[in-house]
Amino acid sequence: MVLLLYRFLPKLHSIKYVLKDKYLSRSIYCHNIFRNKEKEKEYENFVKNLDVYKGGDVNLHFYNDDGIAVITFDNPSSKNAFTGSMMLKFRSIVKELHNWEQGKCIILQGANKQFCSGGDLKSFVRHMETPQHGYLMSKFMQSLTSEFSKLPFISVSLVQGNALGGGAEILTSTDFRVMQQSAAFLSIKWICLQYKINSLNGLQLFSLLNGYAYNIKSTTRLSITTGFGGTTRLVNIIGKKNALRLLMSGCLVTAEEAIQIGLADKIVCDDKDALESCIKWLLNEQNLAKIDSQLLQNLKMSVMYAASNSYEESYEFERKIFKKFWMGKMHLNALDKNLKHK
Repeated sequence: MVLLLYRFLPKLHSIKYVLKDKYLSRSIYCHNIFRNKEKEKEYENFVKNLDVYKGGDVNLHFYNDDGIAVITFDNPSSKNAFTGSMMLKFRSIVKELHNWEQGKCIILQGANKQFCSGGDLKSFVRHMETPQHGYLMSKFMQSLTSEFSKLPFISVSLVQGNALGGGAEILTSTDFRVMQQSAAFLSIKWICLQYKINSLNGLQLFSLLNGYAYNIKSTTRLSITTGFGGTTRLVNIIGKKNALRLLMSGCLVTAEEAIQIGLADKIVCDDKDALESCIKWLLNEQNLAKIDSQLLQNLKMSVMYAASNSYEESYEFERKIFKKFWMGKMHLNALDKNLKHK
């Protein structure tokens, strides 16, 4: 009996620790599930309460003959800055656009010849009082701009006036950027607010925060990093080195400079209707008038898929899209015209 105990004692000891490890692992697993549910509930409550912070609007207008939709940020008292209700309205528009079968292109613009200046300080930002509030707002806007960028349509930011802070981040969520000649943006949310603190009253400081910061020569800087996904997308657009240089500089970027670094794709004259010029550029120079909406949507989805998946996964997705159109009506019509060999 003693011999048997001696032989099996190490095994019993091992079983004890295995059971202990299993219990501990299960406890950690259950704790993580509980914490995740708590975080989800906190986020859901945050999103639900966004509607408390009202002001401004986000409008959607369709140019169905051309397959173009225009989304307009409209909050004139704050240079089209976002309130909580505007964030929710933008999200509902993005969801609505998922069902737009004849769509080709979405244009983002701001009302009254200003693009967007990020979050509305007076009616929204000052209520985001803790770091956790900032985290939840960032999570919402990153998710929203990501969902927008994944829509199966060509997207364009039409920048008039200035795009400041979060507004500059939003324009990185589109495929193209068209800027008026006099337009500029303050490099993506580094909002370097430069001023002599003692020389400003509350109203002057509020004016600075709403878009006049670049006119002030400073002794002190207040700074914040990107919160709407701007850094991640900027690196993909202009590369790591240019993105870092732009984020560090904290200075205004003009339309000409944006073209040089690959951030802007077209400059339109100030003395012409910017939206009309943008639509003409899309229809004529970008071939939007001639391409079928379903073909364009599938091309956009293929590009988006390729950007975030492996070669093999992208090849498979590409084959499936190719199969949908091979010897279809449009393909057969093109073959009949013998376009390839003319």
